[in-house]
Amino acid sequence: MILMALQPKIYRRNSAEILWLAGLWEGEGSFLITGKRYKSPRMQLKMCDKDVICRAADLMGYTGKIYSYQPEPKGWSRNYMLVLEGSDAVIWMLRLLPFMGKRRTRQIWATLTAYGKKPPGGHMLRPGIRRFHRMWYSRETTLAPGASN
Repeated sequence: MILMALQPKIYRRNSAEILWLAGLWEGEGSFLITGKRYKSPRMQLKMCDKDVICRAADLMGYTGKIYSYQPEPKGWSRNYMLVLEGSDAVIWMLRLLPFMGKRRTRQIWATLTAYGKKPPGGHMLRPGIRRFHRMWYSRETTLAPGASN
């Protein structure tokens, strides 16, 4: 089990940092559900650039472990992986959702639905960006569990 703690970070509506994170997760991340009996949402970010993984972890307030491993075949670059699970993953999935492409949006929706949480906007495949922004980013948003918005 991965122990993590998210520190409160405040982002404004048009934050370049959250857009950078969304682009990174769009290209290198995955969104899935783990467990058979007790389902848990999970976000994984895997790449060979340790500095980029560390920057993403810092921007997200992640203080857990960053995994490192040497893939096969020999000669390939070392990989690093950042993992968010549970409510922390749900919070970040919802924060990044309006900036994702169709495939990642489907992955996030499937993960949240399997976990028993429905993203805002009903059963649409992709929520309207403007409506979603009004709902989630109309004021400063605290991106940490337990913090009041």
